[in-house]
Amino acid sequence: MMAPQPVSWLADLALAAAAVAMGALSLGFLTAASDFSRNRVTAAKRLAGDELAALFVFVDPHRVARVGALLLLAVPLAVVALDGPLWSMALALVVWLGIPRVLLVWLRQRRRRRFEAQLPEAVISLAAQLRAGLSIGQALDVLAQHQPAPLGQELTLVLRRHRLGLALDAALGELPGRVRSRDAEMFIAALRIARETGAGLAEALQRLGDTLRRRRMLEDRILALTAQGRIQGLVVSLLPAVLVLALLAIEPEATGRLFSTATGGAALATVAALEVAGWLLIRRIVNIDV
Repeated sequence: MMAPQPVSWLADLALAAAAVAMGALSLGFLTAASDFSRNRVTAAKRLAGDELAALFVFVDPHRVARVGALLLLAVPLAVVALDGPLWSMALALVVWLGIPRVLLVWLRQRRRRRFEAQLPEAVISLAAQLRAGLSIGQALDVLAQHQPAPLGQELTLVLRRHRLGLALDAALGELPGRVRSRDAEMFIAALRIARETGAGLAEALQRLGDTLRRRRMLEDRILALTAQGRIQGLVVSLLPAVLVLALLAIEPEATGRLFSTATGGAALATVAALEVAGWLLIRRIVNIDV
Protein backbone atom coordinates (compact mmCIF):
# COMPACT_ATOMS: atom_id res chain seq x y z
CA MET A 1 0.00 0.00 0.00
CA MET A 2 1.13 3.57 -0.66
CA ALA A 3 2.02 5.73 2.35
CA PRO A 4 -0.49 8.49 3.00
CA GLN A 5 0.61 11.78 1.49
CA PRO A 6 0.82 14.81 3.79
CA VAL A 7 -2.01 17.23 3.54
CA SER A 8 -0.94 19.89 1.03
CA TRP A 9 -2.93 22.66 2.65
CA LEU A 10 -0.86 22.38 5.82
CA ALA A 11 2.31 23.07 3.86
CA ASP A 12 0.64 26.02 2.11
CA LEU A 13 -0.50 27.37 5.47
CA ALA A 14 3.01 27.08 6.91
CA LEU A 15 4.49 28.90 3.92
CA ALA A 16 1.89 31.63 4.20
CA ALA A 17 2.60 32.04 7.93
CA ALA A 18 6.33 32.24 7.24
CA ALA A 19 5.74 34.88 4.56
CA VAL A 20 3.56 36.93 6.92
CA ALA A 21 6.20 36.69 9.66
CA MET A 22 8.97 37.79 7.28
CA GLY A 23 6.80 40.67 6.10
CA ALA A 24 6.11 41.74 9.66
CA LEU A 25 9.80 41.59 10.53
CA SER A 26 10.68 43.58 7.41
CA LEU A 27 8.02 46.17 8.22
CA GLY A 28 9.25 46.42 11.79
CA PHE A 29 12.81 46.83 10.63
CA LEU A 30 11.83 49.54 8.13
CA THR A 31 9.79 51.34 10.80
CA ALA A 32 12.67 51.19 13.28
CA ALA A 33 15.12 52.39 10.61
CA SER A 34 12.78 55.25 9.68
CA ASP A 35 12.38 56.32 13.30
CA PHE A 36 16.13 56.10 13.88
CA SER A 37 16.83 58.17 10.77
CA ARG A 38 14.27 60.78 11.79
CA ASN A 39 15.76 61.00 15.28
CA ARG A 40 19.27 61.38 13.90
CA VAL A 41 18.17 64.17 11.54
CA THR A 42 16.45 65.95 14.45
CA ALA A 43 19.54 65.54 16.64
CA ALA A 44 21.80 66.86 13.86
CA LYS A 45 19.60 69.90 13.36
CA ARG A 46 19.51 70.58 17.11
CA LEU A 47 23.29 70.19 17.29
CA ALA A 48 23.88 72.68 14.47
CA GLY A 49 21.04 75.06 15.25
CA ASP A 50 21.22 75.28 19.04
CA GLU A 51 24.34 73.83 20.61
CA LEU A 52 26.84 75.03 18.00
CA ALA A 53 25.10 78.41 17.77
CA ALA A 54 25.57 78.77 21.54
CA LEU A 55 29.31 78.48 20.84
CA PHE A 56 29.02 81.13 18.10
CA VAL A 57 29.66 78.49 15.42
CA PHE A 58 27.00 79.05 12.78
CA VAL A 59 26.29 76.35 10.18
CA ASP A 60 23.25 75.37 8.14
CA PRO A 61 21.29 72.75 10.16
CA HIS A 62 19.72 71.22 7.04
CA ARG A 63 23.10 70.80 5.37
CA VAL A 64 24.54 69.21 8.51
CA ALA A 65 21.59 66.79 8.62
CA ARG A 66 22.03 65.82 4.95
CA VAL A 67 25.78 65.29 5.28
CA GLY A 68 25.29 63.28 8.47
CA ALA A 69 22.68 61.04 6.83
CA LEU A 70 24.91 60.42 3.80
CA LEU A 71 27.90 59.55 5.95
CA LEU A 72 25.75 57.33 8.17
CA LEU A 73 24.84 55.37 5.03
CA ALA A 74 28.40 55.42 3.71
CA VAL A 75 29.95 53.87 6.84
CA PRO A 76 28.29 50.42 6.56
CA LEU A 77 28.71 50.44 2.77
CA ALA A 78 32.44 51.06 3.21
CA VAL A 79 32.70 48.17 5.68
CA VAL A 80 30.87 45.87 3.25
CA ALA A 81 33.10 46.99 0.38
CA LEU A 82 36.19 46.22 2.46
CA ASP A 83 34.73 42.80 3.35
CA GLY A 84 34.87 43.55 7.06
CA PRO A 85 33.11 41.49 9.72
CA LEU A 86 29.71 42.44 11.09
CA TRP A 87 31.04 43.59 14.45
CA SER A 88 33.37 46.08 12.74
CA MET A 89 30.34 47.63 11.01
CA ALA A 90 28.60 48.04 14.37
CA LEU A 91 31.78 49.51 15.89
CA ALA A 92 32.18 51.94 12.98
CA LEU A 93 28.57 53.10 13.36
CA VAL A 94 28.96 53.61 17.10
CA VAL A 95 32.17 55.59 16.57
CA TRP A 96 30.61 57.73 13.86
CA LEU A 97 27.50 58.44 15.92
CA GLY A 98 29.68 59.49 18.86
CA ILE A 99 31.97 61.82 16.89
CA PRO A 100 29.60 64.86 16.83
CA ARG A 101 29.08 64.72 20.60
CA VAL A 102 32.81 64.35 21.26
CA LEU A 103 33.53 67.27 18.92
CA LEU A 104 30.93 69.40 20.68
CA VAL A 105 32.44 68.65 24.10
CA TRP A 106 35.91 69.52 22.80
CA LEU A 107 34.73 72.83 21.30
CA ARG A 108 32.90 73.71 24.51
CA GLN A 109 35.94 72.96 26.69
CA ARG A 110 38.27 74.92 24.40
CA ARG A 111 35.94 77.91 24.47
CA ARG A 112 35.66 77.73 28.26
CA ARG A 113 39.45 77.61 28.67
CA ARG A 114 39.90 80.64 26.42
CA PHE A 115 37.17 82.51 28.29
CA GLU A 116 38.76 81.78 31.67
CA ALA A 117 42.18 82.83 30.36
CA GLN A 118 40.77 86.23 29.32
CA LEU A 119 38.61 86.86 32.38
CA PRO A 120 41.21 87.94 35.02
CA GLU A 121 42.64 90.80 32.95
CA ALA A 122 39.13 91.78 31.82
CA VAL A 123 37.90 92.02 35.42
CA ILE A 124 40.89 94.19 36.40
CA SER A 125 40.26 96.39 33.35
CA LEU A 126 36.60 96.67 34.33
CA ALA A 127 37.60 97.80 37.82
CA ALA A 128 39.87 100.47 36.33
CA GLN A 129 37.06 101.80 34.12
CA LEU A 130 34.70 102.00 37.10
CA ARG A 131 37.32 104.05 38.99
CA ALA A 132 37.48 106.38 35.97
CA GLY A 133 33.81 107.22 36.47
CA LEU A 134 32.01 104.96 34.00
CA SER A 135 28.85 103.13 34.94
CA ILE A 136 28.76 99.34 34.94
CA GLY A 137 26.86 99.30 31.63
CA GLN A 138 29.29 101.70 29.96
CA ALA A 139 32.29 99.80 31.30
CA LEU A 140 30.90 96.49 29.98
CA ASP A 141 30.27 98.12 26.59
CA VAL A 142 33.88 99.33 26.36
CA LEU A 143 35.14 95.94 27.48
CA ALA A 144 33.02 94.10 24.89
CA GLN A 145 34.39 96.26 22.09
CA HIS A 146 38.04 95.67 22.97
CA GLN A 147 38.03 92.05 24.08
CA PRO A 148 38.52 89.25 21.51
CA ALA A 149 36.34 86.16 21.30
CA PRO A 150 34.96 84.44 23.26
CA LEU A 151 34.75 87.01 26.08
CA GLY A 152 33.92 89.88 23.74
CA GLN A 153 31.16 87.82 22.09
CA GLU A 154 29.59 86.88 25.41
CA LEU A 155 29.62 90.45 26.74
CA THR A 156 28.17 91.73 23.47
CA LEU A 157 25.34 89.21 23.77
CA VAL A 158 24.71 90.28 27.39
CA LEU A 159 24.48 93.94 26.36
CA ARG A 160 22.19 93.17 23.42
CA ARG A 161 19.76 91.31 25.66
CA HIS A 162 19.91 94.20 28.13
CA ARG A 163 19.06 96.69 25.37
CA LEU A 164 16.10 94.52 24.36
CA GLY A 165 14.56 95.03 27.79
CA LEU A 166 16.10 92.37 30.02
CA ALA A 167 17.48 93.57 33.33
CA LEU A 168 21.25 93.77 33.45
CA ASP A 169 21.46 91.38 36.41
CA ALA A 170 19.30 88.84 34.57
CA ALA A 171 21.34 89.21 31.37
CA LEU A 172 24.58 88.75 33.31
CA GLY A 173 23.05 85.78 35.16
CA GLU A 174 22.76 83.90 31.86
CA LEU A 175 26.49 84.12 31.24
CA PRO A 176 27.72 81.27 33.53
CA GLY A 177 25.16 78.88 32.04
CA ARG A 178 26.41 79.51 28.51
CA VAL A 179 30.14 79.25 29.17
CA ARG A 180 29.83 76.70 32.03
CA SER A 181 32.62 78.29 34.02
CA ARG A 182 33.06 78.63 37.77
CA ASP A 183 35.13 81.77 37.20
CA ALA A 184 32.16 83.35 35.45
CA GLU A 185 29.95 82.40 38.41
CA MET A 186 32.40 84.11 40.77
CA PHE A 187 32.43 87.21 38.57
CA ILE A 188 28.62 87.48 38.49
CA ALA A 189 28.38 86.78 42.22
CA ALA A 190 30.89 89.55 43.00
CA LEU A 191 28.93 92.01 40.85
CA ARG A 192 25.62 91.17 42.55
CA ILE A 193 26.99 91.25 46.10
CA ALA A 194 28.77 94.56 45.56
CA ARG A 195 25.68 96.17 44.02
CA GLU A 196 23.27 94.83 46.67
CA THR A 197 25.41 95.74 49.67
CA GLY A 198 26.58 99.08 48.31
CA ALA A 199 30.23 98.14 48.74
CA GLY A 200 32.92 99.48 46.46
CA LEU A 201 32.37 97.64 43.17
CA ALA A 202 35.75 98.61 41.72
CA GLU A 203 37.61 97.34 44.79
CA ALA A 204 35.65 94.07 44.80
CA LEU A 205 36.39 93.51 41.12
CA GLN A 206 40.06 94.34 41.65
CA ARG A 207 40.34 91.72 44.40
CA LEU A 208 38.47 89.19 42.25
CA GLY A 209 40.75 89.87 39.30
CA ASP A 210 43.84 89.34 41.43
CA THR A 211 42.37 86.10 42.81
CA LEU A 212 41.53 84.79 39.35
CA ARG A 213 44.99 85.71 38.10
CA ARG A 214 46.72 83.81 40.93
CA ARG A 215 44.41 80.88 40.40
CA ARG A 216 45.23 80.86 36.68
CA MET A 217 48.96 80.87 37.45
CA LEU A 218 48.48 77.93 39.82
CA GLU A 219 46.49 75.98 37.22
CA ASP A 220 49.16 76.62 34.58
CA ARG A 221 51.83 75.36 36.95
CA ILE A 222 49.82 72.19 37.68
CA LEU A 223 49.34 71.60 33.94
CA ALA A 224 53.08 71.92 33.42
CA LEU A 225 53.86 69.48 36.24
CA THR A 226 51.33 66.88 35.04
CA ALA A 227 52.17 67.17 31.33
CA GLN A 228 54.46 64.11 31.46
CA GLY A 229 51.74 61.98 33.02
CA ARG A 230 49.21 63.01 30.36
CA ILE A 231 51.64 62.23 27.55
CA GLN A 232 52.47 58.86 29.09
CA GLY A 233 48.77 58.02 29.32
CA LEU A 234 48.27 58.94 25.68
CA VAL A 235 51.28 56.88 24.54
CA VAL A 236 50.24 53.85 26.58
CA SER A 237 46.69 54.10 25.24
CA LEU A 238 47.77 54.31 21.59
CA LEU A 239 50.52 51.68 21.83
CA PRO A 240 48.26 48.58 21.39
CA ALA A 241 46.64 50.03 18.26
CA VAL A 242 50.05 50.84 16.77
CA LEU A 243 51.27 47.35 17.66
CA VAL A 244 48.28 45.71 15.94
CA LEU A 245 48.88 47.77 12.78
CA ALA A 246 52.55 46.77 12.80
CA LEU A 247 51.66 43.09 13.21
CA LEU A 248 49.16 43.38 10.35
CA ALA A 249 51.97 44.61 8.12
CA ILE A 250 54.43 41.94 9.29
CA GLU A 251 52.16 38.88 9.73
CA PRO A 252 48.86 39.71 8.04
CA GLU A 253 47.59 36.13 7.95
CA ALA A 254 48.09 35.41 11.64
CA THR A 255 47.01 38.85 12.86
CA GLY A 256 43.99 38.89 10.58
CA ARG A 257 42.36 36.22 12.76
CA LEU A 258 41.82 38.91 15.37
CA PHE A 259 39.35 40.54 12.99
CA SER A 260 37.86 37.45 11.33
CA THR A 261 37.08 35.19 14.31
CA ALA A 262 34.81 35.55 17.32
CA THR A 263 37.68 34.83 19.69
CA GLY A 264 39.80 37.53 18.10
CA GLY A 265 36.93 40.02 18.28
CA ALA A 266 36.43 39.23 21.98
CA ALA A 267 40.15 39.72 22.61
CA LEU A 268 40.13 43.07 20.81
CA ALA A 269 37.05 44.19 22.74
CA THR A 270 38.67 43.22 26.05
CA VAL A 271 41.87 45.07 25.21
CA ALA A 272 39.89 48.15 24.13
CA ALA A 273 37.88 48.14 27.36
CA LEU A 274 41.04 47.83 29.47
CA GLU A 275 42.74 50.61 27.52
CA VAL A 276 39.78 52.95 28.01
CA ALA A 277 39.66 52.13 31.73
CA GLY A 278 43.41 52.77 32.08
CA TRP A 279 43.19 56.04 30.17
CA LEU A 280 40.31 57.25 32.35
CA LEU A 281 42.24 56.29 35.49
CA ILE A 282 45.35 58.17 34.38
CA ARG A 283 43.22 61.16 33.39
CA ARG A 284 41.62 61.21 36.82
CA ILE A 285 45.02 61.10 38.51
CA VAL A 286 46.54 63.96 36.52
CA ASN A 287 43.42 66.18 36.63
CA ILE A 288 43.87 68.17 39.82
CA ASP A 289 41.00 70.47 40.71
CA VAL A 290 42.07 73.88 41.97
